[in-house]
Amino acid sequence: MRPPPERTGNLLLDALPTEDVNRILDGVTAPISLAIHEEVQAPNTPIERVLFPINGVVSLVTFLDDGNQHVAPVESVTIGREGMSSPHTVIGSMRSGPERSVIQIDAKAFAVSANRVVEEADRGGRFAQLMHGYVQAFWAQTAYSAACNAVHHVTPRCARWLLMTHDRVEGDDFFLTQEYLANMLGVERSTVSVAARDLQRQGLIKYSRGQVSILDREGLESASCECYERIRSEYSRLVPLN
Repeated sequence: MRPPPERTGNLLLDALPTEDVNRILDGVTAPISLAIHEEVQAPNTPIERVLFPINGVVSLVTFLDDGNQHVAPVESVTIGREGMSSPHTVIGSMRSGPERSVIQIDAKAFAVSANRVVEEADRGGRFAQLMHGYVQAFWAQTAYSAACNAVHHVTPRCARWLLMTHDRVEGDDFFLTQEYLANMLGVERSTVSVAARDLQRQGLIKYSRGQVSILDREGLESASCECYERIRSEYSRLVPLN
C-alpha cells in the first residue's frame, strides 16, 4: 500500500496531522477523475462515499418542476478543494436529501468511505473540529445563496458565481456552457448572455463558446454582490485551516 502524498491538495485534509490523513486515506491510493455533469450523489439515496476534491467543482442542486413539464435545476452550494461532499455524514446522517450532487467543472477527488468519515468524526480532535466548522460554513453558504438568488440582480450574482468557481479551479480559464451557467443561477440563457456580455464589456472576463477566462480578478470582486465576500469570510472564520 502506498502512503498518501505529503499534501493531498484538499485544504481540509491538508490541515490535519499526518497520522490523521494516513488513517483517513488508508487504502485510497489515488484521486479519482470526475467528468462534467456526472452525478456523484443521487437524491434520497444512501451515502456510501464522501469526496474530498483537489480541483474542479461539485455542485449541489435542487430540481424544481415549473408546472410545464420542465424540470429546472437550481444550485444551492458550490464545493471544491476547500471542502467535502455530503458533509452531514459528520453528524451521522447517511442518506442524502432532495438535492443532487453533480460535477460542475471536471474534477479530481479522494473518495473516502462514508463510514470512515463518521468514525473519524466520532474520534474528536482536529478532524472533528474542522468538519463541524465546515458543516456550519456549508449551511451559511446555502443561506446566502438562497437570499442572493432571491434579491440580487443577475450580473453581480454571475460575478459571485464566477469568483467562487475561480477559487476552486487551477488557473484563470475553465469551460462552462451558457446553458449550465443559466441553470446554476436559476435564470434563462438569454439573461445569462446579457450578464456575461456586461462583465466582458467591463474587461473583467472573456467568454467565448463556453470558455471562460478571468481577466481582472479584483474588478470582478468589485462587480460582485456582497454575498461572495460574506461566504468567503464565513469559511475563513469557521474553518481554521492553519
